Amino acid sequence: MTATIADAGDVWLLEGEKDADNATAAGLVATTNAGGATAFPSELVDRFRGGRVHLVVDNDQAGYKRAASVTAQLLREGIEARAYLPNVADSKADFTDHIAAGGTVDTLVQITVDDAIALEAAAEATRLITQVEICLKEANAQLTATAQDQATSERNAEAWARESAKRLERITSLQPTIPTTLGPRAEPARAELAATVNAAAEISRDTFLAAGLTVPRDVTAALAASSELEQDDVDEATTEPKKPSPVAFKTGSDADNRDGGNGGGGGTPRFSSDDQPAKRAVIKREEYDVVDGITVSVKWVAGATDEEGNVQWEPRYSAVLNGWAEIQTVAVEDDGTDSEIARAPHMIAIRFFRYVRDFRGIAIIDSETGQPQTESALVKFDEEQLRTGTWSQALPWPNLLESTTRRGKDQAWDAIRKARQTVATNSRVYTTLGWRKDADGNPFFIHSTGAIAESGALDDVEVKPSLFSVFNLPAPTTDAAELRAAWQKGTLEAKDSWLIGRALAPLLAQSWGAVLKPNDATVHLVGGRASLKSAHGRLCVQYFAPEVHYHGVKEMLSGSAKGGSALGLIRSANTVSHLPLLIDDFAPDGNAKQAQNRLGELARMRFNSTGRKVSTQRGGVREDRPIEANLITTGELTATGSADSRILNIPLHPQSVDKGKALFARLESRSYRAARALLGATLIQWVAQRRDQMLEEIQSAIEGDITSPLTTDSYWEARLRDLPHDSGVRNRLENMAVDLDRGIYIMLKMLRDYDAISKDEATEFYSWAREGIYEAVSLQDSATSAPARCSSASSAKHCSRAAHT
Repeated sequence: MTATIADAGDVWLLEGEKDADNATAAGLVATTNAGGATAFPSELVDRFRGGRVHLVVDNDQAGYKRAASVTAQLLREGIEARAYLPNVADSKADFTDHIAAGGTVDTLVQITVDDAIALEAAAEATRLITQVEICLKEANAQLTATAQDQATSERNAEAWARESAKRLERITSLQPTIPTTLGPRAEPARAELAATVNAAAEISRDTFLAAGLTVPRDVTAALAASSELEQDDVDEATTEPKKPSPVAFKTGSDADNRDGGNGGGGGTPRFSSDDQPAKRAVIKREEYDVVDGITVSVKWVAGATDEEGNVQWEPRYSAVLNGWAEIQTVAVEDDGTDSEIARAPHMIAIRFFRYVRDFRGIAIIDSETGQPQTESALVKFDEEQLRTGTWSQALPWPNLLESTTRRGKDQAWDAIRKARQTVATNSRVYTTLGWRKDADGNPFFIHSTGAIAESGALDDVEVKPSLFSVFNLPAPTTDAAELRAAWQKGTLEAKDSWLIGRALAPLLAQSWGAVLKPNDATVHLVGGRASLKSAHGRLCVQYFAPEVHYHGVKEMLSGSAKGGSALGLIRSANTVSHLPLLIDDFAPDGNAKQAQNRLGELARMRFNSTGRKVSTQRGGVREDRPIEANLITTGELTATGSADSRILNIPLHPQSVDKGKALFARLESRSYRAARALLGATLIQWVAQRRDQMLEEIQSAIEGDITSPLTTDSYWEARLRDLPHDSGVRNRLENMAVDLDRGIYIMLKMLRDYDAISKDEATEFYSWAREGIYEAVSLQDSATSAPARCSSASSAKHCSRAAHT
């Protein structure tokens, strides 16, 4: 750094150590200073004298402030300095994010000192507006408080109103600081600050109105003309509406006696009490109602006093919605996670109504009923429209909202919820597939078009359209004849064809076992091109995903480089639980190592049953859901290192299956897929009836109980004892075999319970499947690293050829 400055070279000053390290790694002469973004001691200035300083700051308020102060500080000392922002739209983005997004030094966004000043002012205004919002909340809280007398509530609300004006003044004082000339990056800051000032002024105005005070001139002056409320809400003037309306408007008395200054005084009557003088009218409460077909806000104001001195309350109406609305459905998302945090709405269905009116705006009366004619429309708003406020742009008719200002839209939404009785409870939309429990603790299973419970198919279930619409299951059956026919057609024909047992048996086990308990290991079909890897995988997931086939959806997820990153695959897999998930084609695509890394990371995440951990913006840590699907993958190569010991590699060769094209064309036809789907749906129903008991048996087996039929550890330990693997690798292989064995067992047990197959038939199939699992396990490499014969595309062919022989 010192040498570069001495040679009048370029040096880079970053905002943090991480950015400085990454800049150095990018070949720059880079450093940072201690103390944070806003710290730059004057004694450091001389250290940079003679060099050309490039200052890169974060895309946030602290970064803008640093760019303005440090750049100006260096320039004043005659040091050549430039400031830059990362070319990333996200707030708080830094130099590291810029590089991670594919940016370079040349694509950084250069800004001037004036640009930084403008950006910092806009960011400061955004921060300060929350302080104005607090004033409105506190004023409303004071007026609704029951633990204090009315006079105290009014005084406190007035104090918060005046405080809102002071806090607004801090925001408006930022406008003169915006320089005249700005660059492209900072020019929007001018409009952003103006919008924030207008929004803050609206909040301050609402605070004065809530407190019953006249809105002072400095607040109304800050409001944009296009967003002002009806003037009668501000100064209580008695003006006529612009067009005929059946809604009646009433004003407070002595409306012309108004202050209009900053003091918040006024002339209309207020509440009075024994120890307080008479005061101006205040809002006692605000309600919404439908009057003559128009939704109105009802503000009760103090009117005349009766003979006994009691205040008479009078309603005052203001139009909000030129019609009315009734909420039909509120659906919240259910992603399968247990959380005490309230779930966000997924969809709200609202039916809007309005009177049919003539060209003069008068309601047309039905000749038969004598009532006004009405028309209605049902509109569904999704989560994004509700969150962003764009619901107001999707209304069924134009001019439905009386006001399209921010406050007008907020008030309209309140009126929709309050003017008419809404739904008593929320409905659910299921956004992930897998097991759930009802209110009584009974399990049921969500698939892409419905659900299956102990009693069979559930019809009253709404599932969000998802990435995995292929998991479309039929209604289950307990009819022995139907199940036997489906078993013979969907399974036995595949078993008795030319398919090899060491491939088919583990795949069937991986698929069937998913509905009870996900297996730790990933089953990976490895081989050269045209070795029917995908066809094998598709056939076995069709028990739960009948829409996956060669002439339809060929894959669920793609493992290729262009199919998605490892993180994308993991997050996609998180939306499917207790189902087999086929991730196809981990192909080299010019970078074999990258494909191996994607496969390895995916296998580790499933094996370890942990979610990906990421830091949050506020310094916390969030953990994604673990993968709870049984993974079946295909590729021309397999993983390397320790990840490969978490994978059951099944080598295939183009000649592994005779007449493979014709065979799979038949086995993947519609009737065969329907037979498998019927078996899969029935297996889910059967598991639902005894799932808790079976999971308890599995846990007992892990803890040493040998009485359960699900306990096959001793069998596989003896069967695999002579394998040439070391004890660590052999233990993992034993666990793989135990998990796969369980998948075969539960399918056969279901068929036996429903008398679909005989005991001898079940025993024969079980023996065949165990032999296939043994052959597959015994083919695994005996080293702890990746199998040498399957570590590349070319050697995978050798591996497949040897296995076929």
